Amino acid sequence: MWPLPDFGYSRRRANGLIAGVAAGAVLPFAQASSPANAAGTQVVVVGAGIAGLAAAVELQQRGFSVLLLEASQRIGGRLKTDHSLGVPLDLGASWIHGEVGNPITQLANRFAAERVPTSYDSV
Repeated sequence: MWPLPDFGYSRRRANGLIAGVAAGAVLPFAQASSPANAAGTQVVVVGAGIAGLAAAVELQQRGFSVLLLEASQRIGGRLKTDHSLGVPLDLGASWIHGEVGNPITQLANRFAAERVPTSYDSV
């Protein structure tokens, strides 16, 4: 990644900001396009984290031809579980914040992912 001016942003926050701007630019375009207009239109999605994967699926479902690029050797972004100690240990994103209207909740339901309710207020 290119050097960023120091505006108090970490690389992670800057990447999130860039991804948010990109998604904000692409999704209205995809929503406004009819399947007839989308046919044959090629779109490049950069990053195979959860946002990139969701964008790629949404665009494909709307008829776009999608090329998904990922710089690392695996997909999933911050979603990663390490099994090297013999037990699963989540190293990245591991909470679903807000269940109502959350596409991650829908995805977890679809794959019957085990979830455990947690509370920051409980001791």
